[in-house]
Amino acid sequence: MNDYKPSFGDIKRVTKKALQFAEDAESKKLHSPSVTVLFAYNIMRGMGQHYTEKSNYPTEDGHWWSSDERKNFAYFPQVKLPFYYLIGKWLGGMEFMRVTYKK
Repeated sequence: MNDYKPSFGDIKRVTKKALQFAEDAESKKLHSPSVTVLFAYNIMRGMGQHYTEKSNYPTEDGHWWSSDERKNFAYFPQVKLPFYYLIGKWLGGMEFMRVTYKK
């Protein structure tokens, strides 16, 4: 573990991602998340809501995921989601959820 030496390709990929992140941070633009990011976010949100104060094992995660700022949104409200997320919302029967999307 202490003898790990990243390959040239690994260093190149990490450098590229770091530069992209720095450009995004400087521009202050919020990009739409990919499908995989939305999928992972909503899985974590779904699991976290089972650990609220009313459950047998309350956690800080449960409190965070079930707070009013997050409970009724598919993602962060400031970030515009792609239009196809509305189709998923409709197919999933989540009429109560608010989605902000790009027009």
